[in-house]
Amino acid sequence: MDKFAGTGLIFIVLLFCSCDSDSSSPMGGYLVSPSTRTVMVDTLSVKLSVLAGDSVITSGKGVMFVGEYKDAWIGTSQARSFVEFSRTTTVETDNYPRFDSVTLVLCPNGIYYGDTTLRYQSVKISELIQPIKMDDDGRRYSTSSEPVGNLLLNGKYKIKGPSQKEVEIRLPDNFGERLFSGIIKDEDEWKGEEYLKTFPGFAIERGVGDNSCIYGFSVTDSTCMIRIYYRVTGTVSTEYGIVGVAQKTMEFKANNSTQFNQYDITLDNSVAGIDKLPVNSKSDAVSTGQTAHKGIILRGPLPLYTRIDFPSLNRLLDYGEIVLIERARLIIRPVRHSYDDNVPLPEELRLFEHNPSNDSRGSYNYLTMQASTGAVALTGNLNGTGKDKNVHELCYYDFDITNFITSQLGATVYDQLSLSVDFPDPPGNPSSAYVAYSKSNTPFQRLIFGDQDFFYKSEEQSKDNQIMLELVYSIYHEY
Repeated sequence: MDKFAGTGLIFIVLLFCSCDSDSSSPMGGYLVSPSTRTVMVDTLSVKLSVLAGDSVITSGKGVMFVGEYKDAWIGTSQARSFVEFSRTTTVETDNYPRFDSVTLVLCPNGIYYGDTTLRYQSVKISELIQPIKMDDDGRRYSTSSEPVGNLLLNGKYKIKGPSQKEVEIRLPDNFGERLFSGIIKDEDEWKGEEYLKTFPGFAIERGVGDNSCIYGFSVTDSTCMIRIYYRVTGTVSTEYGIVGVAQKTMEFKANNSTQFNQYDITLDNSVAGIDKLPVNSKSDAVSTGQTAHKGIILRGPLPLYTRIDFPSLNRLLDYGEIVLIERARLIIRPVRHSYDDNVPLPEELRLFEHNPSNDSRGSYNYLTMQASTGAVALTGNLNGTGKDKNVHELCYYDFDITNFITSQLGATVYDQLSLSVDFPDPPGNPSSAYVAYSKSNTPFQRLIFGDQDFFYKSEEQSKDNQIMLELVYSIYHEY
């Protein structure tokens, strides 16, 4: 049969990253009849771009982030929190109350980003100049801030790790005495609406010195508070009998509804090979040629994500009158040594589809697949021998995107959609990109993967760190 006849059928395998002759490749076992032939080419490309996501809502989430982490693959991330405290209702005015000490009580919630082995973290605590003012929509965001005034503390606190139940940070006595005296004497400026004007709250952030981690702390009326220790004198009955002095506590509980976090990330060219990434502008996509050929996904300090485009897809239409997509498989490979116990690989990834002219994260739709129970999110699970701890062997995430590629073949430049790869939404928070995990000992999520030009030691080893699209398509009436 003439290979150009109308009934001719040709199977072609395209590797968008590079040709791979690995005998374990699922493409290696295709049987070809005399009327067909298999062709492998690498002329079509996958284009990656890194973008900064929209600022995320951080108020009223019940979580406080404080600290700094220098990620060797990205740069330095910082997080600070703004919080106000309600006026205490437990006051002992009898028996000559006397101030003893004051602390800030924080309870780790198990969320972290960085090295948790360093037992001391630096911290800076300042008083706010004015009460926290919510935006017109009643919220505050990761880019929001409040003016700060009097510096109370620039020191260290001891933490054993994200599983520690409670951390107490000693505050200056003169601050505690001022707060204690105002409440005990019931002065006007410490009453009602005047209270927050007198004491608007704290800005809590990393201080000067050792910092190896951003820790998450729970913000509820029982987990975040200012605690004043004081003594009363006189005849006091205790379980041990009658004593002349007893210690008591006075607590000022955090206001969860107004507390919010501010994030900042400095992408460091010296450690990450990153030139310039406009993290404050979600509309400016930066080619991975400017990020040392690395795709970046980060959720936590600031949303970063990677967009995937297929600019050469329509070239397939030049091969014949009819082109049918038989199979499209997207493989994402983490860069070796870019993950460890402090920043482990996520167990799964998900794909979104969206219009590149509108990069708002809120407009994304999960790429879905049909299941017996209906449409479900298309998920790529972590596979390979290198997914456990520090074993840097081959590992990858695998997606079947046949339906998506089929829908894009022949689309005009104005109608073409892109894909973005991101992490599954946090448990119990399916519509938000904000980190609000429900389980303990959960790190911020971050993934580094190579584009098709990423180089690792040798050309052969580089393939194991590069994104790849395996495509099988059929041509009828070949030109």
